[in-house]
Amino acid sequence: GASNLIVANAIRSNNSYGVRLFGTAVDANRIDGNLITGPTNQDYGVYVSDGDANVITNNTIRGQSLYGIYMDVTAASNTIVGNVIRSNDASGLWLNGAAVDGNRIVSNTVDGGLIVPPFQGYGVWITSGDMNLVTNNTIRGHSLYGVWMDGDAASNTVRGNTIRSNDSAGVYLSGTGVDANRVAANIIDGTLAV
Repeated sequence: GASNLIVANAIRSNNSYGVRLFGTAVDANRIDGNLITGPTNQDYGVYVSDGDANVITNNTIRGQSLYGIYMDVTAASNTIVGNVIRSNDASGLWLNGAAVDGNRIVSNTVDGGLIVPPFQGYGVWITSGDMNLVTNNTIRGHSLYGVWMDGDAASNTVRGNTIRSNDSAGVYLSGTGVDANRVAANIIDGTLAV
């Protein structure tokens, strides 16, 4: 479905998904102001598969056993703005797929909870997607990387973020197809930036 509002809900400890948008016509939905928490068995806070032009904003997403926000298949041109994404076991956000393109990750706090375990490995992870924008976020406290791009991730922009206190690297680009990305004007401290 399209143009639905998912607003101001408390979503806790579901078996797999807090909110799932699935299908090629699942477009222009708004997920706003929800509290989405584990920790019992909830794998994903928000899962978007195929949907375009959705807005995920002002949510608190914490304590998932896998990912705070996960996008795959052809999820494109979505906006993730103003969320607090904290202490999810695997990654705060993962954009996973060659057609997961043109998404905007803006002004979020992505906190791995490294100071108070459990902590997550990656803040923002982009696998093979192109032309995604990661800007003005605070990304901190992960056991591995603040931002990781791999696969064939190309022409993505990581700009104006504060990336600190990540155990392994602030920004890590790995893979022969990781080309033409722009990493600029970030504050990266307490880590080895690669």
